[in-house]
Amino acid sequence: MNKTQAIVFFGIIVIGVISSIFFLSQNGSTPPKTTSQPALKAAQTSKASKPATTSAPASQTVKTDPKSKAKTQKKNAPTKTLTKFTSEKTLMGALSHAIQNKPIEAFIKLLGPDALSPTAKDRLLKLLKHGNLKLDPKLPLSAIGRTQNSTRWALRLRSPAGELIEIFTDLGKNPSGNWEVIKLHLPHPSGSSMANTNTASPNQPTTGSSDHDAKPDPMMIAYAFSKAAIELDIKTARSLTDPQSLNNQKLAALLIALEEGAFRLKKDKALVITLNRDHLSWAITRVESPSAKSEFGLEMKQSAEGDWIIAGLTFSKLITQTAMAAGAGNVAYTPIRKNPKGGDSLVLYFEFDHQQVSARTRKQLNIVAAILGEDPQRKLHINGHADAKGDDDYNVALSRRRSEAVKNTLIELGVRPGQIVTKAFGEAKPLKPNFKSDGSDNPSGRAINRRTEIYLDF
Repeated sequence: MNKTQAIVFFGIIVIGVISSIFFLSQNGSTPPKTTSQPALKAAQTSKASKPATTSAPASQTVKTDPKSKAKTQKKNAPTKTLTKFTSEKTLMGALSHAIQNKPIEAFIKLLGPDALSPTAKDRLLKLLKHGNLKLDPKLPLSAIGRTQNSTRWALRLRSPAGELIEIFTDLGKNPSGNWEVIKLHLPHPSGSSMANTNTASPNQPTTGSSDHDAKPDPMMIAYAFSKAAIELDIKTARSLTDPQSLNNQKLAALLIALEEGAFRLKKDKALVITLNRDHLSWAITRVESPSAKSEFGLEMKQSAEGDWIIAGLTFSKLITQTAMAAGAGNVAYTPIRKNPKGGDSLVLYFEFDHQQVSARTRKQLNIVAAILGEDPQRKLHINGHADAKGDDDYNVALSRRRSEAVKNTLIELGVRPGQIVTKAFGEAKPLKPNFKSDGSDNPSGRAINRRTEIYLDF
């Protein structure tokens, strides 16, 4: 190889090396180890100063993995945030926060997909936007009852006038195991008579509607009735019952037992729906006092118009517990018994050889007077009785004084004298034996016999 050939050969090699370095640097490859440190530092600085999203030169074709591209597009696409609620309380807390802080649409977004019909949604928006309602500061939320598959909560709101408005939400678990609102009930009987729920002004918060969405279901009726019974609101309680199936004596006896025991609704899930069919439903109302816990049963049926009403009451457990607490000593306590002529009688008891109406008996008579006030044409029969101590004439006179004392108290409480009929039977009709089988005294039996019985004639 002569000198000229050597120059050409080495020239070709140098040109090839330079071309390779240039090509590799343009395609993002790591510079060769022979690159000087100042050059490498300059390249790193230049790369760092460019945005991460800088695209490749238009003249270059860069191959992209289709799967990687799809993942990138899915990641960058806008997504709807779904809040997962792992407990009832957190979900109800979110709902109450949305109502309190607005906008109302945020509240609706928290509901399940089938929780509201279009009609109910419109009514809810009107109620919340125009009712100027705020959460009740004392008790904004309460869990009122449960069925086999759901739990019912009440969002308690107050109008500017102080009226209580309760929105009921049924909570259940979705297939993912998280809690959601499966049904929202609006409106509801917020302690007022169901007969008057359709009379509110259009500009005021309503508690009733002719919409099929607004018809109260069995739990709503059971809740309204139980609240009215606890509060001795006889008018509301009576309006929620079927007078053909449930007589006033039994209603009065329930109210007397609740008042006597100072019972209130259980704070957490007071109602349990045990049966819920097309036209029949049963519920248990759980109550508590400072010293005891008890319950009473409600039987509900659906009328031809589709309205649920209370058709029967069962409260033997309540009576037994109250009798054990209140009936100790010389005065018995069993506020209701079957009347031989049919129906039920209210029973009031007296101390030995006394005819005075006690403070406890006056409270009971106040309930009876309120029921009589519902119908001035109704007659009330008061039958006086005595135990077997003393002679017959004395006991007849004593039983008459007892029935007259009850009559006078009812008149003081507003009952018309013409509605009351009194009789005296002395010791002739005992409920329990006055003496034991061996002829000795039977104090507990005599305590039961010192009584007046009140029968409401329809």
